[in-house]
Amino acid sequence: MEATSAAAGPVPARISRTRRAVLDATAAIMAEGGLTATTIDAIRDRSGVSKTTIYKHWPNRLCVAVDAFAGRLASDASLLMWPRASRRSPACQD
Repeated sequence: MEATSAAAGPVPARISRTRRAVLDATAAIMAEGGLTATTIDAIRDRSGVSKTTIYKHWPNRLCVAVDAFAGRLASDASLLMWPRASRRSPACQD
């Protein structure tokens, strides 16, 4: 099944795989070393995707990191379990 883009229609599977590899690598690097360790070179090395291709999809490392972080948040089902009255993570409760 192909992903879709509102602007361009279906996204080819190759592009979806490339973006997923970059975002997965970025999330892993951030988990291991934080944002400081999350460089384009580190993302390239971990994902196997060229710097040119990474820059074709994102203008800078911060944008890659934000997309990776947002993707992890969106896929974390435990976030859906937060009480509506509380805006804090269960891990941050006193």
